[in-house]
Amino acid sequence: MTRPNPPLNSDPACIAFRSLSTSCYLGFVQLSVAGGAGYAKLLKRQVTIRLDEPTLDYFKNLSLEMAIPYQTFSNLYLRECAATHKQLRLAGEMPRARNPPNPPLIPDLACADLIGVAMVRREVRIQPPQAFLVHLLVILAQWAFGVWLLPVWRATPSTTPLGWALFVVCVVPFLLSKMWMVKFFARHHASPMFKEHAQELITECPFSAARNPFYLLDFLPFLGFTLLLGTLDPLLMHLPLFFLFLNFYIVPAEERRLLLAHGADYEAYKARVKRWGLF
Repeated sequence: MTRPNPPLNSDPACIAFRSLSTSCYLGFVQLSVAGGAGYAKLLKRQVTIRLDEPTLDYFKNLSLEMAIPYQTFSNLYLRECAATHKQLRLAGEMPRARNPPNPPLIPDLACADLIGVAMVRREVRIQPPQAFLVHLLVILAQWAFGVWLLPVWRATPSTTPLGWALFVVCVVPFLLSKMWMVKFFARHHASPMFKEHAQELITECPFSAARNPFYLLDFLPFLGFTLLLGTLDPLLMHLPLFFLFLNFYIVPAEERRLLLAHGADYEAYKARVKRWGLF
């Protein structure tokens, strides 16, 4: 009497895992048969596999924790399953004792993908709002003590009604852009803070014009302080320092995390859209 097949687990993650494990094992069989110099071509082969969203999110979250691109992480995980002949336990099926043959000795060339990302998981210690607050306090301290490093166009830098009006004209668009930024990321179930990125890569406007659009108006407060106080320090000293902080500390860290989270999709977006729009 033929025993009926055990019922399949309705969990889509289990079904996806079984199909992926089978595909990976078949790849190892082909690899062991090929042998010689041909193994490098068969070790990694581009395939299209349909995954449900919870399973994909699970691999992406684990890859972020380990600072490894999620495609590489999935390949390493499935490679281990195939090398150890891991069996998927279906619902209602008793575990079967099995002594699998020793897996073929294959160089773990996937480790080459980890070159350059071993030290990539370095969280930023200072967020842009904190750095902006530091510059603001320094500017106010300079004004309070009358210490300016660059020339001033008034004998005694002080606030004037015209200066206040120009300051408001500069600051209001800046604040409105930050409010729009918060609402924009909330619509995509993300946060503008560094550690929380959207699950899907955002490429719609304004990210279709620049990879860091919400930093582009950060010059307005520094311009406003220059017009208000009548000194060039905010615009020609504090603004360049703040831009260097963004360009060489914050933005590269954000790009590394986006590359780990979205892989080839972010590479294509990065090649298509410039960091600051024009450069």
